[in-house]
Amino acid sequence: MHDVLMELQRKQLQQLSAWLTLTEERIQKMETCPLDDDLKSLQKLLEDHKSLQNDLEAEQVKVNSLTHMVVIVDENSGESATAILEDQLQVRTL
Repeated sequence: MHDVLMELQRKQLQQLSAWLTLTEERIQKMETCPLDDDLKSLQKLLEDHKSLQNDLEAEQVKVNSLTHMVVIVDENSGESATAILEDQLQVRTL
C-alpha cells in the first residue's frame, strides 16, 4: 500500500510540474505577443486572459488537495527525499 501511495503522490507532483511548465510558457507567449491598438486584438487578449484565469482556478482545486496530502517518503531514502521534494516545490513558488 505504501508503494502505491508513493507512486500516486509522485504522479500528482509530476502532473503539477508539467502543468506549471506549460502555463509558464503560455504566460510568456502572452507577454511577448505584440499588442495592436485595434478592438479585435484587445478582445483577443481579454479572451486569452479569461481563459488563463479559468484554467488557474480549475488547477487551484488540485493544488489545494495536494497541500493537504501527507508526504510519503521511502524509508530507504530518508529525509533527503523530503528535502528534494520541498526544494522542487519552493523553486516553483519563487
